Amino acid sequence: VLCSCMKPANYESKLGFANIAQIIHGTQAEGPGIRTAIWFQGCSILCKNCCNPSFLPFKDNKWMKHESIIQELIDYKKANKLDGVTFIGGEPFDQPISLSILCRMIKEINLNIMIFSGNKLEELRARNDANINSILSNTDILVDGMYDDTKRTEDIRWVGSTNQTMHFLTDAYNKDDPQFKERNTVEYRIMGNEMIANGWPVNGRKSPFVSVENLTKK
Repeated sequence: VLCSCMKPANYESKLGFANIAQIIHGTQAEGPGIRTAIWFQGCSILCKNCCNPSFLPFKDNKWMKHESIIQELIDYKKANKLDGVTFIGGEPFDQPISLSILCRMIKEINLNIMIFSGNKLEELRARNDANINSILSNTDILVDGMYDDTKRTEDIRWVGSTNQTMHFLTDAYNKDDPQFKERNTVEYRIMGNEMIANGWPVNGRKSPFVSVENLTKK
């Protein structure tokens, strides 16, 4: 079983599958409009006080078929309003094959794409990698740069620290849209025996998973 925070050389050897940490439908805290947020498992960047520490190790979490993820989106979209998909992590670009395939398939079902990455846009472009180039060509918004705990902000919508940049790579959204001027929000959901918090601000020193049992203890 994979358990290291060093990315294994064969991490994407399970072709046709993506290692997913979590999927949340109907969120408004992970990008503009109503979105499905997909967290990838594993991160090679390891920002200090990451708000998703349980998503950092390169361990086997939930390997999902690409087609199953897309079908889940289609099913949700049929019954609910859905504007787009946000990829977060973990580090989405640590699974470039899966991310490129999913981005292409998501565009085919007419949803927009937002990605959070600790990599800088210019660094990604400089790799001149076919998968990464495909991802960027299908991405509408990229928030890039490592989270810097010393520059933490709660005042820039969907941005964790002031050194990070939101790039509008297509005309799907306009930076002057009022929703980009609002403050960040956090959402709470009860899922099974856990309460899950997503969005910002979340205490970076704790896991986003909170046991309901612990919440009721005095």
